Amino acid sequence: MKRVNKRQALKAWCNGQEVGLLPCNARPGSIWISVSWHNPIVWRENKFNNDDTGYAAYWKDLYHTDNADVANFQSLINDFTYYNCNYETGYYPHFYLKENN
Repeated sequence: MKRVNKRQALKAWCNGQEVGLLPCNARPGSIWISVSWHNPIVWRENKFNNDDTGYAAYWKDLYHTDNADVANFQSLINDFTYYNCNYETGYYPHFYLKENN
């Protein structure tokens, strides 16, 4: 597992790689909280598609993008931050990628 910045995580997400999120004050390998892995293929099927209208169009317009993957990624970060980041765990996520051995 390798920690990356948001731009690298977005690039990996758009290429179909799983991205892990963890609140910034949490440590990988902790017994109390673990990295939350997210698969972009599942998000493509269940969230925003390129031919969607309505809800997906709203988010694409909000994020100023025509790319559904970017809208899905930003939605993932917003959802994760809202539900998992706080005073105790930290206010923003760190991003992780699985390393190929």
